[in-house]
This record gives sequence, C-alpha cells and structure tokens, in this order.
Amino acid sequence: GHRWFGKAPSSEEIQAAAGQLSRLGFRDLYFHVGPMDAKGNIPAWDRQSWKQTLTEFRAAMPGLRAYAWVGAVTVIGYGKAPDTIDNSLPEVRSGIVSTCATLLKEGDFDGIHYDLEPIAKDDADFVKLLEETRTALQPHPLSVASDCAWSPPYLQEVSRHCDQIALMSYNIGCPTRERYENYIDRK
Repeated sequence: GHRWFGKAPSSEEIQAAAGQLSRLGFRDLYFHVGPMDAKGNIPAWDRQSWKQTLTEFRAAMPGLRAYAWVGAVTVIGYGKAPDTIDNSLPEVRSGIVSTCATLLKEGDFDGIHYDLEPIAKDDADFVKLLEETRTALQPHPLSVASDCAWSPPYLQEVSRHCDQIALMSYNIGCPTRERYENYIDRK
C-alpha cells in the first residue's frame, strides 16, 4: 500500500512483513507510490525515509525486486479533473515517464508497474506511453495492470511493450466460481 512508501513503517513491521512474504515465496513487491495528478506527477515523498524502508526490506528479503506501483485514474472513466490523466497528451505521457525515471533513480526501485484505470479497449495512446517508457527506462522491468475487457489482440500488443501483465479480474460480474474460473481460463 501507499503507507509503506509515504510513511516509514517500523523496523518490526518490515521484519514481520518480509518474513511472511519470504515464507510464501514472494520476491516481487509492488509499493504504491501514487496516485498521479493530471500532469503525471506524484505527491512529494520523503526520499531518505523511503530508502531506509527499502534498505531494510532488501536486507530481510535477499533477491527482492521492488516495483513502483504507479497508479492513476484516467479522463476516459472520470472526466477532466486535477487528479485525472489524459494519456493522449504528449506532455502528460512525458510527465509520467519523467516521474518514473525519478522513482527508479532516486527511489532505488527495480521496475515500474502501471495501474492506470480505466484504459479504453484498444487505446493506442496507452501503447505509446508504454513505448516511451520502455525507451526511456530500459533495462528496468515494466509491468502493467490489464483490464479483463481488453481484446486478445490488444493484450498481445501491450505485451510486446512490457515484461509482465497483471490481469485485473475482480468486479467482472460472474455469479459463480465456475463461471469466473472459465472466464479467466479463456483470457
């Protein structure tokens, strides 16, 4: 959650979380750093406090890969507002990429995870954002949260520009477990 990035947890909390996550076999952690504003910026953060938190996590979880979970709501679903992004605008995409570069350099993250919601089906501007991010931030891993409503061809297009896709499969309205499992199997 954002709390881990925005406010330093105690060493005891870090040790407890790292111990449980290690026992469960986790090695990738996604720390929520947003949400972004309309220009692609994130709120001010305490770099020293964050670096101490991440240093403690890395000591407790050797081999940890820490992703900056960059979240935002988009104008597609929420209209224009101070806290919605319009990824069709080159200056907004540039702001997002610049924010991510800062997170990698000053936050010592290993990769970036985009969770921009919603992204329209077959949104070419989102693919442009991924291309621009990949170009600017190579060789860092890029992860994307995907809507279940995206078409298979669009998922394939997105997958060409990132290292992993996290399929968001909640709130899809399946009335039974069997229908839900069948739906996910088809995706």
